[in-house]
Amino acid sequence: MKKKNTPRTIPIVPDELTSIWNIAGEIPQEKLVSEQETEKALKNIWDSVDNSQVKSNKYPLKYLVAAVTLVGALVGFFNFFTLQKFSAPGETSSIILPDGSEIILNSNTYIEYNLLFGITNRNIKLNGHAHFDVQSNKDIPFIIESSSLTTTVIGTIFEIEDWKDSFDIVPKVLVHEGIVKVNNELNSTTLGQNDGIIFSNGDFKSTDILDSDYSQYFDWNDKRAHFKNITLQALFERLSLQFDTTIEVQGNYINNEKVSGSYRFGVSVEEILLDISTMKNFNFKRTNNGFIILK
Repeated sequence: MKKKNTPRTIPIVPDELTSIWNIAGEIPQEKLVSEQETEKALKNIWDSVDNSQVKSNKYPLKYLVAAVTLVGALVGFFNFFTLQKFSAPGETSSIILPDGSEIILNSNTYIEYNLLFGITNRNIKLNGHAHFDVQSNKDIPFIIESSSLTTTVIGTIFEIEDWKDSFDIVPKVLVHEGIVKVNNELNSTTLGQNDGIIFSNGDFKSTDILDSDYSQYFDWNDKRAHFKNITLQALFERLSLQFDTTIEVQGNYINNEKVSGSYRFGVSVEEILLDISTMKNFNFKRTNNGFIILK
C-alpha cells in the first residue's frame, strides 16, 4: 500500500507578529544600532513579561520568543527615525517628552530626538535657546548636544543657549536647580544651582544667572527677555535669530552703542525695534529680507 504523505502543519502567526516581521524586513542592516542599545531594549521586554502568565497566554511562548528576536531590528528602526520639534519665529512652545520632562523652546529654536527616547536613551539635539525641566532617571541620563557643547543631567531645571553660526551671542548654560555637567572637546565642568557658564574663545567662563554688568537674561515664569548694557549689534543678532529675519545697519552707527531693557515673549520684532529706536534715536524700515537700521 502506498504510504500517504502527511501534510506539514504551518503555524498561524498572529497579525501582530506578521506586521513586525514586515517592518523588520524593510530595515537596512547598516541602519541598526549598537549591541548595547539592543540589549537594553531586550531587557526591557523580558522584564515586562510576567512568566507566571505565559502558559495562559493565547499565543504560545514561541511567538513571544520570535517577537523578542526582532527587537534588534526594531531598535534600529526606531533609532533611525527621529521626531523634530520647532518653535516658530517670534513664538515660544512647550513640549512634554515621553519621559515626562518639559522643554520650553524659545522662538525659532529646534530640537530632535529618536523614537527610543526614554527607553534606551534620553538624547536631544538642540539648536537655539531652550529651558529644560528634566525628570530624574539615574539609569538613563539626559544628554543635550548643541552646536558647541554637550550637557549631561539626571534631573534638574536649567537652560541652554547655543545658536549655530552665531557671532555675538556666545553659548551658555544656566542652572536653576540641581547639577549638570557641561563639556566640549577640550573642557569639562560641573555646575550647581544658580551657577552658569559662557563658552567664549575656547574656554568656559563663570557667569551669574541674574547677573553682571553685561547680560541677557530670560525670565521663563514671567515670559520676558531682559538685557543689560549689551551692544546693539548683539541685540540685533538675537532678534535676527529669534525672528528668523535680517537686521542690517547702515553705516557705523551702532559700533559703540549699548542698550538695556526688556521685552515680553510673543511681541513682534517691529514693536521691539520701535521701542529701541525711540530710546536710541534711530529710524528703521522694512526690506524684502527683513529690516534696515537708519541713523
